[in-house]
Amino acid sequence: MNRLQVALCACMRVLPVHGTGPPVTDRPTFSLLHPLVIPRADSQQQQQIMADTVVTVVRIVLAILIPPLGVFLKHGIKIEFWICLILSLLAYLPGIIYAIWVIIKD
Repeated sequence: MNRLQVALCACMRVLPVHGTGPPVTDRPTFSLLHPLVIPRADSQQQQQIMADTVVTVVRIVLAILIPPLGVFLKHGIKIEFWICLILSLLAYLPGIIYAIWVIIKD
């Protein structure tokens, strides 16, 4: 433990426990200062989540630049694509808003 961790433990009155379990505290578990224990996903799940996030970000960037392209990459040539194309041809901003909504709604 470095000095910062010791100081934080002292401020929060947390007693560090060696091992894999969460730290023991004399405060109730509903305290805002209680450290959160986040379950870790295995590496394959982490890679899948990262890949899905990257794909979604790329689609959103494309939806800002060329709205129908972002929708096409998500749904193909379906009704969502045609609605986005018509909105983009009539007015660019509604096409962008609709494209982003279609991409992030699922």
